[in-house]
Amino acid sequence: MGEYRLCLGAYAYLTAFSPTRASLVLIHANAKPEETERRWVTFLKQEKLDYHIEENFLLEHISGTAYPHHVGNILLVGAAGGFMESFLGFGTVSSLRSGVLAARAIKGNRCFTKLADKLDQEMRRSVRLREIINTMENKDYDRLVATATFPIIKQLFYNTNFPVLKYAGDILELVRASVNWEKKSILPAKRSK
Repeated sequence: MGEYRLCLGAYAYLTAFSPTRASLVLIHANAKPEETERRWVTFLKQEKLDYHIEENFLLEHISGTAYPHHVGNILLVGAAGGFMESFLGFGTVSSLRSGVLAARAIKGNRCFTKLADKLDQEMRRSVRLREIINTMENKDYDRLVATATFPIIKQLFYNTNFPVLKYAGDILELVRASVNWEKKSILPAKRSK
């Protein structure tokens, strides 16, 4: 496995609370608990992270989409409505946005599903982006960073209102060497009957 031991569906982030305390998180899509634990140990060793760990826990997270978002007098917002972006797995902003849209639907006696259509499209783009990222290898990340540092690209991203995330999936597919469609989906494999 070499240097690719953590690629393909796994990513990590560090959130500092103070100069001496932080949360270190490893996310791995569709992994069994024992596989996630093994990757956690590998991650700590590979990155040479010798931190004092006060608390360690494994959390299974399952999310999905919902349609329609309006059933009878029930409006599905936040995670219940599928408004959690898959790219990084955060859902605070999209959940709040869905709540605001629900309030507008109630106040204006409007169709929440129609009001949430743009947000739904953003969530679908986020899934596509996560699926592409899940199949990337180090060479793909190297190519992505090299492409992103071209002066014209930096100008476009930083000095215009170009909607980067809207087209990120298309952009990533352009800089990728290939897409392995077998590894692409972050959704569990369909079970045979």
